[in-house]
Amino acid sequence: MKNFRKALSLALIIIGIFLLASPVVPARFATVIYAEKFWYSFYPDGTVDDPTMLTPGETIQLKCELVYRDVYAGIDLPGIHYWIVEVTINPGGQTIKLDYQESIYHSEGRYTTAIFVSSWTVPSGEGVSYTFSWKVTLRDNNRNVYDTKSTTTYARTIAEEPDGYFTINNKRADQQTTIIVLDPTLNLGFTATKNGEKITKVYVEVWKGGSKIGTVTLSGSNPTWTGAYTLPDYGTYQLKGFYTWTGSVQPLQKMSITVGWGEQPPTITLTPLQILGIVCIALGAVLYLTREK
Repeated sequence: MKNFRKALSLALIIIGIFLLASPVVPARFATVIYAEKFWYSFYPDGTVDDPTMLTPGETIQLKCELVYRDVYAGIDLPGIHYWIVEVTINPGGQTIKLDYQESIYHSEGRYTTAIFVSSWTVPSGEGVSYTFSWKVTLRDNNRNVYDTKSTTTYARTIAEEPDGYFTINNKRADQQTTIIVLDPTLNLGFTATKNGEKITKVYVEVWKGGSKIGTVTLSGSNPTWTGAYTLPDYGTYQLKGFYTWTGSVQPLQKMSITVGWGEQPPTITLTPLQILGIVCIALGAVLYLTREK
């Protein structure tokens, strides 16, 4: 019995020594970082309903600013110099890699951001909607990927609108002017001075007493459109001139003018010499009458 106990004790000692000599495996923990804010700012940064407006042909700086340190939350993301920041621009499908530029500590005392930039020349087309698909590949200091992030912004190129002026009876009709006519037939015209090829329709509305009584669609093409309208009766009329074009949602008003037909009697305007002549006649008459007495 004693030998059995002795043998058992020796066996346990040997097993203990073997276990102590085995490699030590450190405990492994999963770390989860939950950042409140990652995307800080972009350019272009527009939404679907409010896109950033860009000028065709200009070279802009694409910018993506990312939060990597949040002192309130105790977060400090590693490897910002090894992050890969890209944006794919559609239409066109062009993918541009942005380069790390600098880090900024923001005045609110909470965030530190990394700024990535690159340049892009806006295509020449007007009124084109663009989608910017941003992708960030986060890598640690050993360049191992530990996360990816993506988001989308929107932009649109400015469409340069046409310009021009209306005429009534071959006289330029600028905004808020008054014209007196003695003939009821009005010769209407519009002359484009810029981008007239974009104009799709030119028309004039005729109003009287706060009510629209007629619409005249002018005929022609760039740069001149013409038409005519006969006033139905004596009175004061308001003429409103509009045109629509390929990039417009609403018609553009280019004329608001008041036209009076037969309302004002002719007025007599005397020149300074004529006034002097009247004065001389009056003085002569006074002298003549005084002499007879």
